[in-house]
Amino acid sequence: MGTLGDCYDNAPMESIWATMKTELMHHFPFRDLGHAKAVIYRWLHLFYNLWRRHTSIQGLSSVEFEADWIRRKKLPKLA
Repeated sequence: MGTLGDCYDNAPMESIWATMKTELMHHFPFRDLGHAKAVIYRWLHLFYNLWRRHTSIQGLSSVEFEADWIRRKKLPKLA
């Protein structure tokens, strides 16, 4: 993301890990590795990106924020 050795580069990822632990892992015990992968995939791709509102981006979901950004920049949509 930034310059080499920048301690702030890791903060966004640590925030996602903390959110996932709080909202998902403490409430759903995993039966095995396959179950954990499936639950985490669904949480990340079907809930976190599509539905969860993020205060840092004006209460929008990640998908809504990206679509708005593309619309404002008049960029072609990715497949």
